[in-house]
Amino acid sequence: MAQEKYDEAIALLQDIIEEQPYSTSAWNTIAEAHVGKSNFMEALDCAEYCLAINPEHTQALMIKAHSLFHLNHLEQAHEIYQELQEISLDRKSVV
Repeated sequence: MAQEKYDEAIALLQDIIEEQPYSTSAWNTIAEAHVGKSNFMEALDCAEYCLAINPEHTQALMIKAHSLFHLNHLEQAHEIYQELQEISLDRKSVV
């Protein structure tokens, strides 16, 4: 059941991307759906596309790290997790 919902969401979002290819929201949400399906290579591809549009998209960075971890690219995942931690600390110091 859940797999079907992810597939439906991906299909709808791909329609949006056809009209708005630079929608970071659509690319990121497709990446999240692929994570939900445990399709980590596809999730990584979508997250990287999102990051090509906006390199500071923290949700896409998190998906990228998560996907790399599950694809056994542990060193790369660790580097991104550290980057996310630094971003989080920087944001806290602003508040």
